[in-house]
Amino acid sequence: SSFTVMFGFLFFFGLATFVFGYLAIVRRSMEQYRKMRSPQVTFRFSDETIYTKSDLGVSEMPWGTIDKLWKSSHVWLLMVTKVNYITLPADALDEELKQLISTKLER
Repeated sequence: SSFTVMFGFLFFFGLATFVFGYLAIVRRSMEQYRKMRSPQVTFRFSDETIYTKSDLGVSEMPWGTIDKLWKSSHVWLLMVTKVNYITLPADALDEELKQLISTKLER
């Protein structure tokens, strides 16, 4: 039926949009990574702020700056905007830090 065809089209269009969006995020992350002389970032988390330092600069922002938290088995993305985010390797986060981040961002 035409409903099935339309549903199939919308499903695959949504899936393709998600996949291309994910690939764009990965590509932007790798571009930033390649710009760094030393691919190391220092993070400090407190009850009020998130502090980052790398050879690209220093930043300290309040938790309220983070719009959303995306979790996967490999990385956690702290979404500042739809296209700007902080990437945290999931295996580098201990349980106490995971709890702090989740508590601050899962509104």
